[in-house]
Amino acid sequence: MKSPDYLRVLLQVRFRAEEIEERRLIAINERLRVAHAELARLSAELERITDTRISSIQSTSPNVYYQAVEAQSKALWRRDAEYQVEIEGLKKVQAQQMVAYLTAHREREVMESLRKQRCEALERKGRLNEQKLNEELFLARSVAK
Repeated sequence: MKSPDYLRVLLQVRFRAEEIEERRLIAINERLRVAHAELARLSAELERITDTRISSIQSTSPNVYYQAVEAQSKALWRRDAEYQVEIEGLKKVQAQQMVAYLTAHREREVMESLRKQRCEALERKGRLNEQKLNEELFLARSVAK
């Protein structure tokens, strides 16, 4: 029974680990993209509210309207600050995940290099054995003549 190729198995494990780290990094990048998009949407909404308030200064509006606009504006600014904090946190997590991904990638590359070297060494050994066998056959034929 042939023993399993441990380097191949280890390479598969390293490859899976790299894939997992890469998927985590992709998920973090997607969360960052969503947070940036939401932040842009909030900025546009805040700009719209500011424009509305500026234009409403010229007209007479009930105090309740101004209070509602002010409350909405404060809520948007609060959410804006929350997204800023979330983005900063995600950037830190992204940097940590990038380190984990690059480590897994390097480990896989090392294992793949070792496997390739081992295959090449086995191939060289096989060629040398074949050459040795051919030389022995040639010598045997020469002696038999």
